[in-house]
Amino acid sequence: MQEGGLLGNDALHVACMEEHSIGTIVTYDRDFSRVSGLKIRKPDDIG
Repeated sequence: MQEGGLLGNDALHVACMEEHSIGTIVTYDRDFSRVSGLKIRKPDDIG
């Protein structure tokens, strides 16, 4: 994953996800779309 252009706290989330091999995040934050290889789900999509 590449976390270019993210705020520090978002980049920290991505770094922790990489460390633990987590490839999906549930969020409304569109900034995560800048991260290649990251699957983004909206909370509304989770049943």
